[in-house]
Amino acid sequence: MKKTVIYARSASKENSEQAIEMQVNTCKEFAKSKGLEVSYVYYDVGSGTNTKRPGFQTMISDVKAHGIKRVLVYSIDRLSRNRNDVMECWANGIEIISTIESIPPEFFQRGC
Repeated sequence: MKKTVIYARSASKENSEQAIEMQVNTCKEFAKSKGLEVSYVYYDVGSGTNTKRPGFQTMISDVKAHGIKRVLVYSIDRLSRNRNDVMECWANGIEIISTIESIPPEFFQRGC
């Protein structure tokens, strides 16, 4: 099995628990169907316009420290709404997998 972490984010405090729970459950089902081993779940409530979120920062630190190379998200905009942030993750060798979107290789090749 391939080790994977899940990241979920809700943009607002209203209904955040339900939104995060839905994302995490969808990611876990997706991971199981693809043979991915989920080792940890990170989450935040807040804006996706930057990466200065505690759960996101802890996830990046843990991924680097433990050599985990795969982050599973419900959708790319849950990771960040800023394409440069997503590209920075990818540039650091982190494979980003979305449960509802296919990420074409040219997304990363076009540059910032």
